[in-house]
Amino acid sequence: MTEPLSPVDLPEPETPLPNGLRWATTAIAVATLVLTLTNAHAIRGWAYQLTPNDASARVVTVAEGWYDAVDLIGLNAPVETMHRWWQAARASGGPATSR
Repeated sequence: MTEPLSPVDLPEPETPLPNGLRWATTAIAVATLVLTLTNAHAIRGWAYQLTPNDASARVVTVAEGWYDAVDLIGLNAPVETMHRWWQAARASGGPATSR
């Protein structure tokens, strides 16, 4: 190793340190995959908010297709369940509706 950047002399580790960039890239990729699989409703909602034109129409079509695809394997169920609970709480006139 050449001149260390630390003012403190540390011994060389017995095993090589893991690659920080590889770890960060893996963490970002896993988070992206999980969010893509579990947030189809958010992707679809974002697509609906785009300015209407030919490109956004294609984005909406793809977002709808993705929503339907993940719905087939049940990944939309948690969000739909929470939405039903919220609607029931609003309909009952509970404290959540006073805001």
